Amino acid sequence: MAHLRISVAGMMILLLGLGLVLASLRSPSDTAAAAVLLVTQATLAFAILAVVYRAGEGRAFWLGFALFGWGYMALTWELWLGQSADRPEILTSIALDHLGAWFHRTPDPQTYTAATRIEYLNRLTLAKLEEPVSMSFANETPFELVLKYIKAATTGPKDPGILIYVDPVALNEAGKTMTSPVTLDMEGAPLSVTLGLMVKQLGLGYVVRDGLLKIGNASTVSSATPFRRMGHYYWALLAAYCGGCAGRTLHNTRTRGTVPPVR
Repeated sequence: MAHLRISVAGMMILLLGLGLVLASLRSPSDTAAAAVLLVTQATLAFAILAVVYRAGEGRAFWLGFALFGWGYMALTWELWLGQSADRPEILTSIALDHLGAWFHRTPDPQTYTAATRIEYLNRLTLAKLEEPVSMSFANETPFELVLKYIKAATTGPKDPGILIYVDPVALNEAGKTMTSPVTLDMEGAPLSVTLGLMVKQLGLGYVVRDGLLKIGNASTVSSATPFRRMGHYYWALLAAYCGGCAGRTLHNTRTRGTVPPVR
């Protein structure tokens, strides 16, 4: 039986990579997400070159790597194109949401030491979006009154509440105004869910960015946070590696089962 052998240098590289992954997920940002996307695409592009110029077991590995990696990237195309897609959540997205909730628990303003105030506000807003807020608007209610209600519901003694910005251009393009009516009667659901349902009635979407909850065009505003985007890029690399291992295993299985020709 073959044993898995990892050199000291290989172990150090593995631990360094794991540390960088955890650090990037602990302090996510748009810049970090863009950097991880670049590395992911470069790695998958290299896999295509390796398929062309390698042979045998190496080609099998890189073929599986490229197929699984690019396949996962295609499955989550809206993330790296900066758009949103109206479809059910995939399992990895749900896993990332739970992991993100564990990584970024509600910060304490008295002890929190973020590098910037924007990062603090982003985390605070995301935490508030996961809290249940009662939405008792069975009758048509102007959109601006609902936003004022959300602002008041998320405001505390020393907390200004969620800072909301509505893009007037996107509102105009959707043919709506701040007085356009919305309806929603729901109890116990997280604010992220109820707010999403409400802005969807106006053909809009929302995203947490720059310390604000920004409401804008649903076709161009991606609700994916930097944490979720980076998480999916790491999922793509993991899927690619699993595909590479599967390709190499299938190649070796076929090779062992091949009977050499009789001369």
